Amino acid sequence: WSSVWRNTNVLAALSLGLLITAGNESLNVVYGAWMERTYGLTVAALGLSVTVIGIAELAAEGLVIFLSDRLGKRRAVAAGIAAGTLAYFALPALTFDLKFALIGLFLVFITFEFTIVTSIPLMTELVPEARGTVMSANIAAHAGGRMLGALIGAYVFHFGFLWNGVAAAVLNLVALGLVVWVVRERKGK
Repeated sequence: WSSVWRNTNVLAALSLGLLITAGNESLNVVYGAWMERTYGLTVAALGLSVTVIGIAELAAEGLVIFLSDRLGKRRAVAAGIAAGTLAYFALPALTFDLKFALIGLFLVFITFEFTIVTSIPLMTELVPEARGTVMSANIAAHAGGRMLGALIGAYVFHFGFLWNGVAAAVLNLVALGLVVWVVRERKGK
C-alpha cells in the first residue's frame, strides 16, 4: 500500500484520471439543460444526444484497438487528452446549430472514452506488484473526479455553457501536463 502512495508516478497518474473525469463530468451534468435551453428540446428529443454519445463510446473502443499499441500507452493517453481539450474548447462554439452541437458532443465523448480506455494498460503497469491497489485507487480517483466535475459544472453553468467548456479544457490541459512531464511507463517489462 505505502509503495503506491509514495510513488510520484502513480500519484500523477491518479491525478490524471481525476482531472479528465472531472472535466468530462463538468459538461456531463449540464449538457441536457444546455441543449434544452438552447434548442428547446424535449426530454424525448434529448434521447438523440444519448444515442450520439453511445456511438461515440463504441467508436472510441475501435480507435483504441487501432491506435493504442501503435502510439504506445503514454502517447495514446496524451493524444486522447489533447484531442479532448480541443473538443471541450470547441463544443460551446458549436451552439449555432443542433447538428454541429451533436458533432461536438460526439467529439467530446469519443476523446474522453478513448483516453479512459487507453489509460487502463498504463495504470496496470505502473506498479505491477500492487496492480490491484493501483487500479482500486484509479477507480476511486475517477469517482472523485465525477464528484468534483459535478460541483464545477453546476457552478460554472450559471455563467454560461462556454465556461463549462473552458473548465473542462483547463482540467484536461493540467492532465496533459502530467502525462507529458510526470507520468512515466515502467521500464524493463
